[in-house]
Amino acid sequence: MAASAQDYENYASAHAARQQGMQVGLRNFMDYLNSYMSNEYKRKRGINMLDLYQQQIDLDKQKQLSEYERNLERKASSKPLDLATLANMYSVRYPWKQPIHYDFTPKMKLR
Repeated sequence: MAASAQDYENYASAHAARQQGMQVGLRNFMDYLNSYMSNEYKRKRGINMLDLYQQQIDLDKQKQLSEYERNLERKASSKPLDLATLANMYSVRYPWKQPIHYDFTPKMKLR
């Protein structure tokens, strides 16, 4: 069976249309793949940034907790203040207000 020129033209035109459709499909697929990969890159980058922020928050929280525990230990180990120490602290903080000293000597005599 011999192929006529018309059959060959029909075949060539169908083949060209098929190739063109495949190229368009391939181009669309590559565009989709490119946009998917760029979105995936942005998503991973955003997740990494959030991880860094969370690490910073965790470090700050750990630092505050350690300072709080250190203050609790310091308060537990310190002795209570006596009246003389409080008077000194008051006079250092307010130098224009000197603490009042009461020197009480009883004038009573035993009989």
